[in-house]
Amino acid sequence: TFQPLPRPGVDFIVPYPAADAFVRQIEQTLEPLVTGDTFSVLLIPMKTARFSRPLFRAPKTGFALGVGILRRLPDDAQAVAQALAYNRWLFDQARDIGGTHYPVGALQLDREDWKRLYGAAFSRLHDAKCRFDPDNVFAGGPDIF
Repeated sequence: TFQPLPRPGVDFIVPYPAADAFVRQIEQTLEPLVTGDTFSVLLIPMKTARFSRPLFRAPKTGFALGVGILRRLPDDAQAVAQALAYNRWLFDQARDIGGTHYPVGALQLDREDWKRLYGAAFSRLHDAKCRFDPDNVFAGGPDIF
């Protein structure tokens, strides 16, 4: 029978000038947590000018690197907790070098994290959420609001 396994992946967009050091840091710290832990690192160079959506967060540099970690773990609560802690640590590292979080992965952020991520655009995001989702049906779990 098919049993879904935890997939605590995470994605970032980091400014190109800092990308080499960030990737090197991942190479030095990413390791299997338990037997059966598999992962891949995705590196996607990009031109940030191509992001035209007003609320999409990307570094303020001409070029950036998308960095994603795809991970699949056995059903092991301790390993999942370790992977989530690692994701949080990477988030802090990316944020400190001017990177952003591409919010599709396994990363618990609080309201202050979201406010810092969106900066001056946070009030615009909040207004859109109130207007288009007044009953708070969509994305109620990420602690954005």
